[in-house]
Amino acid sequence: MIGVLYYGKENCEKFGVQKYIDQIDHIGFRSQSAVEVAKGYLHFKEEPFVAASGIPDRFVERLQEEDTKSFKNPISIISAGRLVEYKMIDVALAAAAKAFDGTDFDFVVAGDGPMKAKLQSYINGAGLQKQMHLLGQIDRNELQKLMRERQVFVLISKHETFGLVYLEAMLQGCIVIASRFGGVDGIIKNGENGFLCEEGNKEELIQILTRINEMEKQTKESISNNAIMTAK
Repeated sequence: MIGVLYYGKENCEKFGVQKYIDQIDHIGFRSQSAVEVAKGYLHFKEEPFVAASGIPDRFVERLQEEDTKSFKNPISIISAGRLVEYKMIDVALAAAAKAFDGTDFDFVVAGDGPMKAKLQSYINGAGLQKQMHLLGQIDRNELQKLMRERQVFVLISKHETFGLVYLEAMLQGCIVIASRFGGVDGIIKNGENGFLCEEGNKEELIQILTRINEMEKQTKESISNNAIMTAK
């Protein structure tokens, strides 16, 4: 019997997951980091395997025909995902507002969900309608285009198992800021091909955004190129 699981310690204890694990011969996770976390509170008959995820070949093939990403000012940011509390989009918006206070920047969010009205209310209340835009749900091809046009991708959601959107953003040359222990911490090397941030940590995210904004253009391009090669 084969299973793929990432349930979290609290839920595993609540629902007695170990008794089901005991009946499974082989079990896989989306990332090595998830394996290591689960081994802290679950026991397995055999060493868990990693069921790696990938992105469509057509995105890679299309990328080869496009120009190098521009890192001219002002800085441009994108986030994407369902607008729900655990995605921490509100934290990302607030961090960007603080990091780029008094300077020009652009931040777009692709996705829809129950947090949309709250996020728009924040944007309106902060007077950031010209800098921040909620795009709603868009198709996957359009998302690739938007990623290609922007410099930084941010998503520091909680309990992320392995977001393919991170790999898609890296393929499009974005400097990705992802959740530490969010599945991609075995893929993103901090400061080399992206950055890792504690889940929902506004202050750490402000520091990372500020660091990226102050980088030399050549450094940004190097991280971007490393991200593309990693995703490929």
